[in-house]
Amino acid sequence: MKRKIYIFQFLFFCCTLFSQQFQLQGKIVDEKDTPLEYSEVLILKMDSIPVKSELSNEKGVFSTQLASGEYIIKIKYFKDIGYTKAISLHNNIDLGKIKIERTKNIKEIVLDGKKKLIERKIDRLIFNVENSISATGGDALDALKVTPGLKVQNEKISMVGKNGMSVMIDDRLIQLSGDDLTNFLRTIRSDEIKSIEVITNPPAKYDAEGNSGIVNIKRKKIASNSWKSLISSRYIQGNYVSGGMGASFDYQKNKSYFNFSVNYDRNKRKIDENFVNNYPSTLWEEVKTKKSLFYPLTTKLGFDYKLTPKVMTGVSFYYSYSDTNPTEKDRVVISSKTANKIDSLANSNKDLKNKYQFLSFNYHLNYEIDSLGKKLSFDFDYFSYQNKSNQLIQGQNFFPNSYPTPGSGFMFNSMGGINVDNYNFTLDMDHPIKSFTLNYGAKFSLSKSDSDNYFYNLRSGTPVLDRNNTNSFIYKEDISSVYASVTHKITSKLEGKLGLRLENVNTSGHSITLDQTQTNNYLKIYPTAYLSYTPNDDHSFNVNYGRRITRPRYFWFNPFRSFNNQYFYSEGNSFLQPAFSDNIELNYNFKNKVTAQFYYSHLKNGFDYVTLVQPGDLTSRYEKPYNYVSSDKYGVNISYTFDKFKWWESVNSLDYNYSHSTSSIPETNASLSGNSLQLYTTNTFKISSTIFLEASYFYSFPTVDGLFKVSSINGLDLAFKMFFMKKSLQLSVVGEDVFGSNRPTYTGYTNNIELKNKMYFDNQRFRISLIYKFGNNKLKTQQINSNNSEQKERVQ
Repeated sequence: MKRKIYIFQFLFFCCTLFSQQFQLQGKIVDEKDTPLEYSEVLILKMDSIPVKSELSNEKGVFSTQLASGEYIIKIKYFKDIGYTKAISLHNNIDLGKIKIERTKNIKEIVLDGKKKLIERKIDRLIFNVENSISATGGDALDALKVTPGLKVQNEKISMVGKNGMSVMIDDRLIQLSGDDLTNFLRTIRSDEIKSIEVITNPPAKYDAEGNSGIVNIKRKKIASNSWKSLISSRYIQGNYVSGGMGASFDYQKNKSYFNFSVNYDRNKRKIDENFVNNYPSTLWEEVKTKKSLFYPLTTKLGFDYKLTPKVMTGVSFYYSYSDTNPTEKDRVVISSKTANKIDSLANSNKDLKNKYQFLSFNYHLNYEIDSLGKKLSFDFDYFSYQNKSNQLIQGQNFFPNSYPTPGSGFMFNSMGGINVDNYNFTLDMDHPIKSFTLNYGAKFSLSKSDSDNYFYNLRSGTPVLDRNNTNSFIYKEDISSVYASVTHKITSKLEGKLGLRLENVNTSGHSITLDQTQTNNYLKIYPTAYLSYTPNDDHSFNVNYGRRITRPRYFWFNPFRSFNNQYFYSEGNSFLQPAFSDNIELNYNFKNKVTAQFYYSHLKNGFDYVTLVQPGDLTSRYEKPYNYVSSDKYGVNISYTFDKFKWWESVNSLDYNYSHSTSSIPETNASLSGNSLQLYTTNTFKISSTIFLEASYFYSFPTVDGLFKVSSINGLDLAFKMFFMKKSLQLSVVGEDVFGSNRPTYTGYTNNIELKNKMYFDNQRFRISLIYKFGNNKLKTQQINSNNSEQKERVQ
């Protein structure tokens, strides 16, 4: 076998050595005969397979040696192909002066190349936020609410018809989830977002985290050789008044790029939760009203520098801080079902002091090895998250006549918090080889979560430390990953992609108080496969498969008890394991107007909090996370874009799925099956070049979510946008959940006791915003390299 390889290598060497070479040269100039330095000269075979690439020198001259044959020559300047020619190279050829136009004025590009609201690629849906009226003047969470294919319910983000997902910012995974992720997304203004990518089955280069895929939020980039500033203000009216203001500055000239932004918001929301526990002879009704406050002061700073025509490096820094004092009131009514009268009452109040801090730092280095796509990139990322809380909870039980029950008063103080530090090192390589495109790399992630919680009983008037409810807990997680994928255009109509990601995970959870340590080590493989067929410009088909993982949130491992009132507490589970899913999709696209997606997902070892109650004990109520759910889901998503008229664009979608879930613990339902149907429509109306209207509506029929039944909900959003002063000033008015009908009710069972939970997160709101933009797109510059489109995509 080795002998055959040596013979092949020798023959290949001889053919290369003795094949006749000819010179191809030319001089690239603009319309004024000024040499264009660093223009890309792409040389391809007649079947469009790349052969070679060159850059013109400071005089605009390029020269290369090629074997005799037929070629296509393409010359690219600042992302535009300005020259294309087929040649027969059988002797030396001098193409002489080649004139191409410089890049068009930025304003012309914006007008001529305005993107649609929705774009669909082979592996993702792209929602162009900058073209959405409803998202204007809000935050990233508001933008996600109006993104097709996503569902934000009770401030929890998920993909329609699926559970569990991860969020990335500019291709970098955010290591947060739940309330922590929600708070972080509220610090990002929607006016900073260019687009949102919904990737239902991510390729191997992305982290395997997120059972149903990844949402990638892409922030806006500035044009070359320009500067711009933006000043914004917003007023929001819900149950409470909210608002904010901010400013940003971006500057790019020659080899340098700098950006800075600062925002301050005062977010107030009224959150209502109603709980009904239907015991055999007793009815438990609880009403909880929370005044949620979040006042983030956020700043972002970034700098990039082009070291050489092919090497760019840079840093970015992000910091957010919030200090608030939210409140919570809780009222419980316990009634006898047989006597049909109230047995007792219970009231409690919670006063909180919350301090939130998020810091992230990124260093990146990108080396574009050649113009054919060979590229090496390195990233170092660090983030620190801190959430400190001080809760004072006090309450009293009452007789049915509202007189206090003797000796039932209580008061306790719970204080502590969580500190999370994460370090990431990533090395990535794009490596095209003829008709194959390879992508491979490695990533190392190190995380540490440190929780300290102290519980004091204040009933006597003097703080007494309750050691049974006090805990210090340290969680560590190391993830080492390597990945590789290969894309091959099999024919002009058929393209395939295979990927493999290998992750080795080591975790440890150590309770200092209990002196207990729980470790977990596992090595898993996550394959991905894609096959696309495009018979013509009107039709395309795609089938893909991927395996994913979802890991529990850091504090879910902590066995510390967090009390909501005298009757109910939450605690973690140090024995939690990750959940895994297998996802298959079949997609069809017709003229980028009609799409159909058929999907199947299998979830294994799913986890969530379970509320545990006992039939004969009203005071024993708590929730704890368990690995207990397995499910299968079959579904179809159909979308249609209507744009027959220049003044009206309508994006409509339907999602139907059938799911079957089973439980491995005896306290819950053994299984639950059901159907789900959701309808969406977004309509944009162009009244004039400066006035736009938008109306969005969704309706979700009664459905099932895992082992819970969910009531029907719907919501209508209306938006108005108007430009002034040559589109420098923008006024937006948005009405969210106009009828206040987005109020879901969840129904589940524990030990055959029916549990109902109705939630409302102050979705019915009115928002008005003003945005003023100014800048200069015509900075005087030196001649700069034009082959930096990939690096510009990574500038923050």
